[in-house]
Amino acid sequence: MAASPPKTILTQHERSKVVGRAFAEGCGGGIIDIFKLQELAKRNIIVPRVASYGILRGCGDALKAAKDYWHIDHGYFFRSTTPESYDGYYRITNNTFWHNGLGKFDSDRFLQLQLKGLKVKDWRKTGDHVIVVPPSKYMADYWGMHDWLRNTVRELQQYTDRKIVVSIKNETPLERVLPNAWALVTDHSNAGITALLNGVPTVFTNPSRNLGEVSDIENPPMDRDFFYGLAYQQWTLDEIRSGEAWNYLGDTKH
Repeated sequence: MAASPPKTILTQHERSKVVGRAFAEGCGGGIIDIFKLQELAKRNIIVPRVASYGILRGCGDALKAAKDYWHIDHGYFFRSTTPESYDGYYRITNNTFWHNGLGKFDSDRFLQLQLKGLKVKDWRKTGDHVIVVPPSKYMADYWGMHDWLRNTVRELQQYTDRKIVVSIKNETPLERVLPNAWALVTDHSNAGITALLNGVPTVFTNPSRNLGEVSDIENPPMDRDFFYGLAYQQWTLDEIRSGEAWNYLGDTKH
């Protein structure tokens, strides 16, 4: 007997409402308000299977408490063009926050993205600095990663003499430091996907991403084969609402 689909958590945030309702419609599991979920938790009643867009406004605690969860966030390629629009792709993960892209996947979905204008540049073979992209404050708090940046820079200094440049959104944006970069190091950030599209080798330290080692920074991996898999882990709002995404994902853990 197939397991029941998850309840999708809705918060007061507009994107949570729009994307969440689309996912609930596609999977057929219904919705639950975050305040209702928190009231149940106070009575030690845990909803065993839940889904949410993001981790803010209490959603992260609900994901941690659930037996099974589906996490929805911006896609890997072609995110929505503005914060107010829904014209991009959304990634959906089951019991994890990131896909590693591993497995055998057809190239068709990725080739469709290229036909839509996704550019993939040749690998860069020179560069004078290494970019380090730390977790956001929210993710650092959620996963207890406050020492990641210090530890990663310290480790990098053991293996390279190149300048290390820390990129933080709204302070030192990626587009400013990507030119002439030798490589990029991050735990899980989609900045790594952007770097790879621009031909900059990338090391992910998160086991879920499974690409390279900091110790290999002077000979970083030039690997984008997993892009085919990532293209099959992101969906448009229409694909989510129609049930196409759920029919593909279901209980699989990609």
